[in-house]
Amino acid sequence: MLLIRSFVIAFSTYSRIPMPRFKWKKEDMAYSLVFFPWIGAVIGLLLYFWLGFAKRLELGVPATVLVGTAIPLIITGGFHLDGFMDTMDAVRSFREKEVKLSIMKDPHVGAFAIISLLLYYILYIAFLSELKTDRQVMIVAVGFVLSRTLSGLSLVFFKPARAEGMLYEEATNTRKDDVKYWLFLTLLICAVAMIGFNILAGLAAFIAALLWTLIYKRFCLREFGGITGDTSGYFVTMTEMVVLITVVICGFIKLKI
Repeated sequence: MLLIRSFVIAFSTYSRIPMPRFKWKKEDMAYSLVFFPWIGAVIGLLLYFWLGFAKRLELGVPATVLVGTAIPLIITGGFHLDGFMDTMDAVRSFREKEVKLSIMKDPHVGAFAIISLLLYYILYIAFLSELKTDRQVMIVAVGFVLSRTLSGLSLVFFKPARAEGMLYEEATNTRKDDVKYWLFLTLLICAVAMIGFNILAGLAAFIAALLWTLIYKRFCLREFGGITGDTSGYFVTMTEMVVLITVVICGFIKLKI
């Protein structure tokens, strides 16, 4: 029952997929991070099937790409984008760490958050439209699982910026030894799948995501003194972009070769 409750909590927290309602207890969060990547699997599968379906219907590029871009938003309800925007507002304030942390808690949206969001989606839509093969799409689809797996591992291993908030509560109530095992297993599955779909693009995208994780750790320590729930949303969002851009670039390199 604990696993089932953790599954429901993960999907209720990080997605808009309807789940049974019950009163949560702290111990019910013990394995929720194990199921966090599963939401990425749902997004990846829906994106893969949509792009294939749109291709068979011979839909135009704008409709195909815009609906594909909307799929993660529909499934998550923009949960991670909220963290992305809060993080951008805080970083672009160029203030002290304490002020940046308070900015992230502010419910108001600043100009830099909107500018960053627009830039993000301009780039995302542009690169998504450049996916040419099914195998490229498959790697990008696995990227949604990979981003959440690495986010879960960062929560377990990286220093939190403050001893409060949703991220701190989840980290405190997580059975870390068990969760680490399952997340590393999921990470291995992602690596095998991505490389299996295409050696060059898959390996490059996986390594790029790992390098970005290290950059993210240093970024959070420098800007905030550690990670927060908002920076985790930022991380998931940016990891998906890193995977997508890497796959597209590898596609162009292969064509040139």
